[in-house]
Amino acid sequence: MTTLERDRAPRPVKISIENVSKVFHTRAGPVTAIRDLSLVVYEGEFLCIVGPSGCGKTTLLRILAGLERQTSGVVSVNSGDDTRPLSSVVFQEQSVFPWFTVRENVAYGLRMRHVNKKLRDSIADYYIKKIGLTAFADSYPHQLSGGMKQRVSVARAFANDPQILLMDEPFGALDEQNRVLLQQELLKIWEGSQKTAIFITHSIDEALTLGDRVLVMTAHPGTVKAIVDINLPRPRRVTEIRRSPLFLELFTKIWEYLESEVLKAREANGFVQEAQ
Repeated sequence: MTTLERDRAPRPVKISIENVSKVFHTRAGPVTAIRDLSLVVYEGEFLCIVGPSGCGKTTLLRILAGLERQTSGVVSVNSGDDTRPLSSVVFQEQSVFPWFTVRENVAYGLRMRHVNKKLRDSIADYYIKKIGLTAFADSYPHQLSGGMKQRVSVARAFANDPQILLMDEPFGALDEQNRVLLQQELLKIWEGSQKTAIFITHSIDEALTLGDRVLVMTAHPGTVKAIVDINLPRPRRVTEIRRSPLFLELFTKIWEYLESEVLKAREANGFVQEAQ
């Protein structure tokens, strides 16, 4: 489907999160990162998450990735296909292996799954072409720019063919030009695969560009403040959709939910707002 028909079609639930809380025990005492968060994520959905710094976005993603265990509540995943890995994670920090070439980095997950070399190189080359790095397939990370390394991380995640793609601000450290280019490349790859994807970002623009829905989280401890449907048609081009009146309308709506939570977070961290 190339229109809003895809977004309106009924889809099965892929991830169910019920009353999940996470408490970290520190020397200063317990710290609640997430409190009673409930959410469903649908098969093939691209869900973006925005919220103030420190609201538990990354903690939630780490729980979904199996890197953290919730203190209470239930996370259920409809795995569906046991022949494919459940999830792959793309972090904000560059996570390519410096001793591997681009091709070897992209093929790493397939290598760990014991896919034969001919097939994994073929799959790796397919995604390397998708991200526009064919000329650098035999290069090492020290020969690449920061943006190119993040392209490799994205390609590696897709090449591993996970059921769920988890991304924690993967473009957050990049300049605006590279961020726009990588958003467009991510859209092209994702629209071809329609994997279930969860993407954390601080940018409302980025959330609107990529997402089917946007989850707005409250200030710490994080829970659901609002969920906004992004009724922008696909396929999307970054520069075109940002000129849409609906884009501005959705931006304003999300900011109205988010603004008070950002101010709460700043006040909790000792920021005092100037009198108006």
